[in-house]
Amino acid sequence: MDIINQIIDKLSKDELRYLNMRYAVDGNEERKDMLLLNLIRKQGDVFDEDKTLKQLGYSLSEKNSYYRLKNRVIADIGEGLNLLYTNKNPQLELQHMLSLFHIYYGKQLYKVCLYYLKRAEKLANAIESYEQLDIVYDGIIRLSFHLTEINPSAYGALRRSNMQLVSALRELDDYLADVSYRLKLTQNFGAADKKLLRSLSEKAKEIAARTTSQYSKNLQTRIYRALGQVFIQQHNYAELEELVKSSYALFESEQWFNRDNHDLKLQMLTHAGNALYKNGKLKESLHYAELLGSAIQQYNKVHYDRFLFFYINLQVLNNSMLNPDKALEHLTSFEQEMRKKKNYYHDTFIYLNRAGL
Repeated sequence: MDIINQIIDKLSKDELRYLNMRYAVDGNEERKDMLLLNLIRKQGDVFDEDKTLKQLGYSLSEKNSYYRLKNRVIADIGEGLNLLYTNKNPQLELQHMLSLFHIYYGKQLYKVCLYYLKRAEKLANAIESYEQLDIVYDGIIRLSFHLTEINPSAYGALRRSNMQLVSALRELDDYLADVSYRLKLTQNFGAADKKLLRSLSEKAKEIAARTTSQYSKNLQTRIYRALGQVFIQQHNYAELEELVKSSYALFESEQWFNRDNHDLKLQMLTHAGNALYKNGKLKESLHYAELLGSAIQQYNKVHYDRFLFFYINLQVLNNSMLNPDKALEHLTSFEQEMRKKKNYYHDTFIYLNRAGL
C-alpha cells in the first residue's frame, strides 16, 4: 500500500470532514485533490491507479502530473491535521509555540518571541516535556542578547539542570532499547538479561526520584508495555508473571490507575491471569480473574465488551480443572449475553469448551 493510501485509510470521519471543508470551493466543480482523496478512501484495499488516472481526467502519459497531485494531497493532509490537532494535543501546541518563536524571531519581534517562549516554558513543565524544554531555554538565552530583562545566568542554570535529566532519560531509553532488542533475539532468559533488567530498574528509580508522580507513571507504563510484549512473544510466562505482578502492585500502591489508563489495568490483570495459568498457579490465576471481572464493570463498563471474553476465558481455563460445574455456568452466562447482543463470533469457543467439559 502506497503512503497516501495508508494515510487516507486511517483518517477518521471528523478528520475527513475537516479536510473536505479545507478543500471546499465556490460552485459545483470538484477539485482534483479532493476527488483523489475521496476516490482512494472509497476504493480502499482494491485501489486501481490506472482506473483512478482516468477518473481524474489524466492520460497514461500524464503520470507525472498525477504524482505531483498525490504529493500535494499528502502535504495538504499533513498541514490540515497539524492545524486540527494543535489545540487538542499539548505536544503539538508546544511545537506550535516554538514555530511561532522562530517566525517572529525572523521578524525581529523579540518581545513577542519572549511571550511565546514563556508560554512554551510553562506548558513544557506542565507536561514534563524535558527535551522540548531544553529548546525553550535555548531560545530564551538567545533572546537575552536583545532583551535586557532576561537574566541569561538564571536560564543557563535551569538549562544545565534540565540537560542532566534529559541525559538520564536518554540513557534509560538506551537501556530499554537494549533490553527489548536482546530479549527479542534470544530464546533463553539468562544472567545477562537479568543484569540488563536490574540496570533498567535502577535507572528508572533514579529518574522517578527527580520527576513528578505523573512522569514516573508514564515511565513505568513505557517499561511495562515494552517488556510485556517481548515476554509474550517469547512465551516467557515466568518473567511475564513477575513483571505484571510487580507493575500492578506499584500502580495500585501509587494510585496511578484512573479512567484514562483503565485499559492498561485490564490488560495487566488479563496478562497476570494468563501467565499464572501457564505457570500452573490456578487459584492465584482465578484471583486475578475475579479482579478483572470487577474491573470491567468500572467507569460505566467503558471497556467491558473488549475484555469480557478474557475474563470468561480465564474462568473456564482454571475452573475446567478446579470446578468444572462452575466453568459450565460461566459458559452458559456468556452464551446468553452474546445471544442478547446477537453476537455469534465466540460460538466455537463456547461449544468446544462445553463439549470438553
